[in-house]
Amino acid sequence: MITIIISISSIVLLFWSSWLLLNGVISRINIKKSIIHNIDSSVLIIVPAHNEEITISKTLKSLIERTHHIKAKIIVLADNCSDKTIEESKKYCVEIVERQDKLNKGKGAALNWYFKNNENVIQEYEYISIIDADTVVNKNYFETAISDMKTKNLDVLQSYYTEKSNNKNYSTTKHSLEIAHNVRQQGMFNLIGQCLLKGNGMLFKNTVLLDEGWDSRSIVEDLDYSYYLITSGYKIGYSQNSIVYGEISNNVVAKGIQQKRWEGGRWKVMLKWIPNLFNKFKEELKVSYLLLALDLSVPPIMMLFTFIIINTLVSGFVSNYLLITNMVSLLILIDFIFLTPRKKYSGGFDATCIEKIKELYKIKLKVFYSLITEGVPKTFERTPRLNEKRG
Repeated sequence: MITIIISISSIVLLFWSSWLLLNGVISRINIKKSIIHNIDSSVLIIVPAHNEEITISKTLKSLIERTHHIKAKIIVLADNCSDKTIEESKKYCVEIVERQDKLNKGKGAALNWYFKNNENVIQEYEYISIIDADTVVNKNYFETAISDMKTKNLDVLQSYYTEKSNNKNYSTTKHSLEIAHNVRQQGMFNLIGQCLLKGNGMLFKNTVLLDEGWDSRSIVEDLDYSYYLITSGYKIGYSQNSIVYGEISNNVVAKGIQQKRWEGGRWKVMLKWIPNLFNKFKEELKVSYLLLALDLSVPPIMMLFTFIIINTLVSGFVSNYLLITNMVSLLILIDFIFLTPRKKYSGGFDATCIEKIKELYKIKLKVFYSLITEGVPKTFERTPRLNEKRG
C-alpha cells in the first residue's frame, strides 16, 4: 500500500515540476519589445483605495505624468476610507468617487459597485484600467498596454506586476514575483494564448466590464474572475513591457496576512474551478482548459519543494526507481526556480539569501498551519502598508 501511495505521489510531483519547467522554457520564446503605435484611444483609469493616505499621492503623480499624451480620466474609488485618502486625492486633477458600505467591504465589492452604477461613464472610454493605490507605472505604460491589446487582439491585458526597488541584490520577494508574475504568465500566454489576472495593472475593453461587471465574491477575486472570463470566451493576454511597480511589504506580519489570503483564497478557487475547467474541456475539447486546471493544481513552489524532499526520503526505503524519480523532480524544480527567471541580481547568492529564504519558508509553514487549524479566511483583510502602524 505504501509503495502504491509513494508511486502515485512521485508521478504527480514529477508532473508538476515538469510543467513548471516547461512553462519557464516556453516563457523565453519569441519575447519582443512592444511596438508602440500612436494612441487615439481613450482610457478610464480606476484607482481603488482603502485608507491609502501614505501612498496615494505617489500613485496619482505617476498616472498623471503617464497620461499627458492620451485621452484619459483618473478616478479614485475611495472605499470605506477613514483616513486622509480623499484629502490627499483632492490635491490632484482627478475625480473622487466615495463609497461607504460596511457590509460589503473589499476591492472586489467596490469595483463591482462602481461598474454596476456607472455604465454611462464606462461607455465613454474604449479601455478601462485598474491600478492599485500603492503603485507607479513605467514610462509609456498606457501606450504600450493599449498597443499590445490591439496587436494581440485581446479582450483583457495583464501587465507585469512587480515591486519598486533600487536594490539589485537578491530578494525572495523579487524572485517570487519574477517567477509568478512574469515567467509563469509569459509561459502560459505563449503556450495557450491566455494568462491570469494579478489584481493590479489590468486593462479591459469597456465591453467586457459592461457585459460582465466584476461580480466575484472570492477573497482572491482577480484569480476567480480570470477563470470566469476565460471560460466565457474572453482572451486575457500578458504584456511584459508594460510594468506596474507596487509596494510589497517586507514586514513578516504583513507577509503572513497576505500569504494567508492568497493561499486560502487559491484553495477555494481550486475547489471551484478545477471541476469547471474539466467540464469545459469535455464540452469544447480544448486542451487549454486541461492545462489551466493543471496549472491551478500546482501547489506553491516552497510547498512543492517540501513535498518532493519528503517523498525522496521516504522513497529511498521503498524503491530505487522511485528514489531516482523524486531526485529528477527535485532537479527539475531547482532548474525552474533558478535558471528560468530573466532577472539577475548583482549581489549574487550568499548566506544572506539563505536567511531570506528561511524566513519566507517559516512564513509559508505558519500560513499553512493557520489554514489547517483556523480554516480559510472568509473576509478580505488588507495588507498593512510600509510605514503604517497596525491598529
